[in-house]
Amino acid sequence: MDNRLPPNSFRCPRCSEEVPVGARQCRSCGSSADCGWEETDAEYAMGGYDEDSDFDYDDFVEREFGTDGGPPLSEIRELRFRLVILAVLIALLLPILWGYL
Repeated sequence: MDNRLPPNSFRCPRCSEEVPVGARQCRSCGSSADCGWEETDAEYAMGGYDEDSDFDYDDFVEREFGTDGGPPLSEIRELRFRLVILAVLIALLLPILWGYL
């Protein structure tokens, strides 16, 4: 198979299809001279990130956000319990205090 192009065409930088010289956009992918024949996210969605096959997502999350998973569930429950008790006390004391003001 001959991979050479005719002298009056070039390969689209985005999809590698043949584009005639002077064309305003690629007929295959729609990339154009106005946008600089740029690669787009569609290219990466089709496998442009294959070079990062050694990327470790779990390691990335640990480095970015740390290993702390937040407070233990028991602390959250205790805080909620205290907030409910405080809300009940305020609800009971407010009418009493309102009557004296």
